[in-house]
Amino acid sequence: MKKSLYMLSLLAFLSIELVGQYTFDWMTDAGNYSKTAAMSAIDSQDNLIVTGYWQSYNMYTRKISPDGTLLWEAEDASGLSGMYEKSYWINCDISDNIYVVGKRYSISSGWEYPDAIIALKYSPGGELLWKQLIPMTMLIGMQHPGFNVRSEVDLNGNLYIGSFAANPAGVIFAKIDTNGNLLFTNTSTENIPIGFRSMRLQGNHVVMATGSTGIEVAPVFVWDTAGALLWTAAAAGNGTFDVETDDSDNIYVISYLTNAVSPTSGEDITMTKFNSTGSLLWKKDYDLGGSEFPTRFTFSNGRLSGIGWGPSTPGAYFDWKIFQVDTESTLLWEATYDGTPSNDEHPYFIAAKPSGEVIVTGKGGPSPDPNNSSYLQMVMVQYSNTGIQEWIDMPNIYGGWGLACMLASDNSLYAISAS
Repeated sequence: MKKSLYMLSLLAFLSIELVGQYTFDWMTDAGNYSKTAAMSAIDSQDNLIVTGYWQSYNMYTRKISPDGTLLWEAEDASGLSGMYEKSYWINCDISDNIYVVGKRYSISSGWEYPDAIIALKYSPGGELLWKQLIPMTMLIGMQHPGFNVRSEVDLNGNLYIGSFAANPAGVIFAKIDTNGNLLFTNTSTENIPIGFRSMRLQGNHVVMATGSTGIEVAPVFVWDTAGALLWTAAAAGNGTFDVETDDSDNIYVISYLTNAVSPTSGEDITMTKFNSTGSLLWKKDYDLGGSEFPTRFTFSNGRLSGIGWGPSTPGAYFDWKIFQVDTESTLLWEATYDGTPSNDEHPYFIAAKPSGEVIVTGKGGPSPDPNNSSYLQMVMVQYSNTGIQEWIDMPNIYGGWGLACMLASDNSLYAISAS
């Protein structure tokens, strides 16, 4: 098996370490140091599709073959003076068409002010098939979260978009058909949502997660693909950080609560399970040692594998927190990655193999610079089904933070980074 690294920065690469069952295959940069990665996807031919933005102005999308060859690059701009574009998410449909979502925005006093959600559809060959704008505005400032958007595509090529705005108010659910027609833009203000976090498409249901201005409220929203809001719930927690579904259409919400396990346990991971109609099945709190702030989790092989960050002891720097539970809330294993004692380390993405092993990427230590122990770099770690660290790789010696990783059909691994 091979491991392919796609670095979204101009980097100097000095050495490669062969580790475990993976060997380093290739690395490519973005061709310009001003480009920043956002997210990636893999099509049915195992091509890697990457989207990001060029400085603060244009969105770009690149298609890379399995052997590392750049097949094409496309850019998109607002065409309006003082208005810019930035991409956030990317999907591929079963015909290998590519969907990119992001925002159009202006800049004032250092803040980005979005005025529309952008959706683009490209053919497998890189032709822009359509562009759709969904008008929206946000409150921007120190007391408000930044813009975020996610998307999913169904088997018929319909695109579903989730976000949050001040106008239209609340969590946003939009649908665009395969020809680029905006079918609806629906909203909900149940459970006082603020800031968009995550979404999942499962069958004919779309599940969304947001933060909340309510105390210890973790909102979850479930819509059908026709646009009807089926149910909402306020799970326990300080906002919902991610949602996931299993093979039986049950829905899982991940958040955190302070001192939920004991009076001195600090911030503890809180997970809640609902059935497909919104009935609460269980709620469970987990103390992994110190404090834990979850960011993302994923379902595979009957297990929920998650990542978070936090100090392992009071006053310490942040470490990676990795864990796995079964669908009945039993904690199967937990692990901590602490590559340096002198800086905060964060995991950004987790991928799970069909067999249940997980691969995590993010920023961490040890420092790539022997003269400065505070520097961080891109780190990739695989854990077994029992939480044993099976291999670790740090392919970017001069920095770079792992943004995403994903498995191809032959079980090779792609990862993207930005520095």
